Amino acid sequence: MTSIYPAPALPPSTCGGGNAILLLVLLLSLLSAWAQESTPSSPVPQLLPSDYKLTGIASLPSSKWAFITVRAAAGAPVHYALKQGHRQGTLEVVEVDAKAGRVKIRDAGTELTLTLNKDAPTQADVAEKKFTEDHTRAHEERERKERERTERERQETARPADKSPRE
Repeated sequence: MTSIYPAPALPPSTCGGGNAILLLVLLLSLLSAWAQESTPSSPVPQLLPSDYKLTGIASLPSSKWAFITVRAAAGAPVHYALKQGHRQGTLEVVEVDAKAGRVKIRDAGTELTLTLNKDAPTQADVAEKKFTEDHTRAHEERERKERERTERERQETARPADKSPRE
């Protein structure tokens, strides 16, 4: 990774002739390095329309909200709650039509219309979410029991040796 630092200021008397060219070359090389850094090395993968799920719409007197889940190729799904006209990352909610159950979004410049009828989560999505939540809860319970066991053993070893353990 190239770091960009401001060029040292040259006194006015040294800016003539060759020094000006040297300064210009230095400036151009810094700009070139900056342009290479700001260009992503690998393209962002394009998501398919099926990767977006419209999980809900809320129409309040002051604003309209869209609840969207985006399933990227790698990793867990990302959940968004965005007001009409707002953006998070590359995802923007352009328009919310609560009566029609339709939301128009723009993601990385691509516009897409989601509807509650066509783009709502399927039973498989709901079952997967329930499994994930149950699995997470089971891990948390196991960790809690392990902490309790460790604490109990720590307390038992802290008791004097001449006392018998409580039963």
